[in-house]
Amino acid sequence: MLKILRLDLGFINKYIEKNPKIITASPENVKSLLNNFKDTGLVGLPIETVLKKHSYLLFEDANNIKHLLQLFEHYEIPEDYVHKFMKIFTLGSDVFLERMTMIMKHPDLQLWHKYPRILQLILYKNMAMDRVEYLRYINRIKWARAHTVLSQTKTMDR
Repeated sequence: MLKILRLDLGFINKYIEKNPKIITASPENVKSLLNNFKDTGLVGLPIETVLKKHSYLLFEDANNIKHLLQLFEHYEIPEDYVHKFMKIFTLGSDVFLERMTMIMKHPDLQLWHKYPRILQLILYKNMAMDRVEYLRYINRIKWARAHTVLSQTKTMDR
């Protein structure tokens, strides 16, 4: 694994020492990530750059990432949105599909399906749903914005 990290990804020893958990990543999965995205990259960036910046992606299944990219294309989610919120790759493609269809069917959330923070709505679905229900309860749903629903708890309480 160290050989892959140093030679293929260009990780230096200091970076590996600061992030020792990356040594536990599956070598087969890392090779699969490198092979699948070597030519195309991931969200417009070289795969090596993405894996250096977001090392948690070393632990994600390459096929799941590929399927998520296809789903983003299907739902017309721009690469810019994905690039700003890379944590979406920690979600399974089946869970993403389930949550996206739920958002598309929800009367209050469906109008935000083209919003730049849609991926955050999908990842934090439970929190967003609770807050939408609360806003509906206090009869303020008409003035709700995605920013309000995704804000910190302290801000939401105001």
